[in-house]
Amino acid sequence: MSYAIFSALAVIAFLLMLNGFLRGAWKSQIDAVLSILLLGLIVASFFVGGWKLGLLSIGVVFVSGLVGRPLAARTASKLFSCSSNGRSGAYGGLPPKQLERISQELGRPTDPGKLIDEMLTGKHKRESAVEALMDYCEAQDAIQTIMNDFQVSRDDLRELYAQLELAGAGQWAGGHWVAASAIAYPEAIRYVLARGDDAKLEVAFKLIMHFERGAPLEP
Repeated sequence: MSYAIFSALAVIAFLLMLNGFLRGAWKSQIDAVLSILLLGLIVASFFVGGWKLGLLSIGVVFVSGLVGRPLAARTASKLFSCSSNGRSGAYGGLPPKQLERISQELGRPTDPGKLIDEMLTGKHKRESAVEALMDYCEAQDAIQTIMNDFQVSRDDLRELYAQLELAGAGQWAGGHWVAASAIAYPEAIRYVLARGDDAKLEVAFKLIMHFERGAPLEP
């Protein structure tokens, strides 16, 4: 019985993560149904096997999240690629942990109620995250080399990030906050800088396709 519960929890946890990487009109409804099923199984495990089985069930969900998230992202990319009409490619995987932490802050929805307080106290977390992103990019030799090749300064890089967000790259795709990953990956930033000020909307779209499903970055 316990193995059946653990297996069901692992499957539902994976589907929940997979749904997080997908798009669609039913995304929120599917998320709600899967969350209810997951919570229901955890509660049921406490009733069926006591507190030990209940805690083990929570542990199974936690471990499934750590192990299954990269697989869910890759599976979602493969599903997108199958319906991309030739724009498919090799999915590059989730961002490194440091970049992922920075991206989580950059991609966090703004709370209007706290925005004024953050501005007045000088503790605007988003601005700190932007600076952390600049530090992350400049610490990479490959990115620094590209910045030198294109004569791009830290201020230019910050402005480029803002332009990409405004053009539509300020969204999640394949586990990436696209505007951040666009300047943190050598292939992506070289593509963006090579395009210059040309067709920023098209550039943003290609970046989304690249990080979501591995579509090649072509001029």
